[in-house]
Amino acid sequence: MSKTLVIYYEHPDWFRPLFAELDQRSLPYVKLDATHHSYDPSDDESPYAVVFNRMSPSAYLRGHGHGIFYTLQYLNHLQNLGTRVINQLCV
Repeated sequence: MSKTLVIYYEHPDWFRPLFAELDQRSLPYVKLDATHHSYDPSDDESPYAVVFNRMSPSAYLRGHGHGIFYTLQYLNHLQNLGTRVINQLCV
């Protein structure tokens, strides 16, 4: 996978307009659904250039509360690998 923009999201309905606009403009991006995501913390290189984080703090209302803390660790891991993270979680 080439280094590209990633949209890391928890609530798909909120992002349909963004995904549609990116598709319409033929901009390369990757969708990462936070509710079905996993990573290997021993990875020493990130496949992504930029990660736009939209893990919602209200995720606990939809049964995804554990994902908030998972996302914090995942984004820290990516930053340590040199990936630019936009909208980093603060817990």
